[in-house]
Amino acid sequence: MIGIPFKKTIFCLLLAVSTRLQVDSQLIYADYVYEPNIKSVQFYRESNENAFPVLYLGDNDAKLNLEFDQLLDDQALPENLSVAFVNCLSNWEPSDIQSFDFTDQFTFYSINEWRSSQNTRIPYVHYTYSFSLASNGLKRSGNYLLYVYRQSDPEAPIISRRFIIEERKVSIVPKLGQSYSVGQRNKLQSLAFDLFPGSVPTTDPARELEVYILQNGRWDNVRGPIRPTFVTPDKLEFMFDASVEFQGGNEFRMLDIRSTRFRTAQVKTIEDHDSIWYYELFTDETRSKEAYTLRKDLNGGFIIAVQEYQNADWQADYVMVHFSVSQPDQLKDRDVFVSGRLSNYQNMGDFQMAYNTMTQRYETEVLLKNGVYDYKYVVVPKKTRTPDETFFEGSFYETENFYTILVYYRGIIERSHRLVGMTHINYWDR
Repeated sequence: MIGIPFKKTIFCLLLAVSTRLQVDSQLIYADYVYEPNIKSVQFYRESNENAFPVLYLGDNDAKLNLEFDQLLDDQALPENLSVAFVNCLSNWEPSDIQSFDFTDQFTFYSINEWRSSQNTRIPYVHYTYSFSLASNGLKRSGNYLLYVYRQSDPEAPIISRRFIIEERKVSIVPKLGQSYSVGQRNKLQSLAFDLFPGSVPTTDPARELEVYILQNGRWDNVRGPIRPTFVTPDKLEFMFDASVEFQGGNEFRMLDIRSTRFRTAQVKTIEDHDSIWYYELFTDETRSKEAYTLRKDLNGGFIIAVQEYQNADWQADYVMVHFSVSQPDQLKDRDVFVSGRLSNYQNMGDFQMAYNTMTQRYETEVLLKNGVYDYKYVVVPKKTRTPDETFFEGSFYETENFYTILVYYRGIIERSHRLVGMTHINYWDR
């Protein structure tokens, strides 16, 4: 039997279906899941499950895809769900522009594509919604929030996801480097770049243009707005600076649970408990004192896949996974979480770990769908709630990370920001 102090029963899982979090009466302008029975949310461009959700003005056929599961009991029927769109400012506060300013069509659409799971121990419904600029009449660049709600209860969101529309007006020439801080230069990654406004009609570029930087597509640790160091008539220069430095972190740990018949390198045991499969993983060790080791990862993402069946969307099962990480003493005034896109980088719920004094390790059990997952262990102080991703994982300048530079423009008479430029940078592309 694995993780006895943390074991969950199927009864508890199904009970969670009818239990809502307290935040569900208010829309959160971030990537968020509002109900515990909503699982495996993916939002991506075209066919790459880990692709950044961006559309480009002029490319009317490219699609963004939203996929998610809703855990239900055997007698429940799929719900009537819809999606809606909200235009946002560069800082993700809602703008005050009207819907006809950013779309020629509706701002809400029904989700008509779904399928119930087949031959799975945990029953669920898999929903899919795809859209393009043309299909939804989106015509303005900028930040957008997509959210899902029940048609019977529009005031209670179920999922919210950020995406962007870019119009490719400016040019960005990036530069990569190490921190100027001698004590941190082996841990931090720093970016500098030149920005050429081109045809953007700006009279005061330092004020009218705003720049943000994302690491691995994450909005929870975004840098910005970043101001230029030097401004000339045709160029804005952003020098290496502490404001655009990121912890290099470490390559993510990877978990392969695509099969219920074969154990992968990370899996210690697979136990059949009739109503659910239990996976106990080998206990992880801290990597903060180790030297950097190159390994391929998904930069925090995950892929849904199953070896025994053809269609993972509705044939992959949900399994209980037991995570543990060694720690000689319980951390005072700090919580420990399993983190990554598998948890939406939200430090809460089942992803919070409990300290086991007998085994001297932090442990938790998480319900996950068959697939391949990146994850890391994060320490969060109880007071500040500022995540420390280096305590267990360390931080290395050599780590491969994916950076995105975003350039927004808002003229004097504009009521919302346009996204006029974007570029992706693979730090240490290997």
